[in-house]
Amino acid sequence: NSAHTETVPFANLRYRENNIDDARDKIQRAAKGEFDSVVSSLQDHAKQFSKENFGKSILTLIDELS
Repeated sequence: NSAHTETVPFANLRYRENNIDDARDKIQRAAKGEFDSVVSSLQDHAKQFSKENFGKSILTLIDELS
């Protein structure tokens, strides 16, 4: 339906909610390389959602609740 700020930190990459035309435009622009300048930053941002980091977060939460 849209791209959430938590997973897509750059406003210019997010598309308007339930707007197929806007989503299609973003995909086409990405395929043409128009967003290549943010790839490295996106990769760094995505690392926080890795399985390893998720596991660490859960263990930290459990420790805090204990």
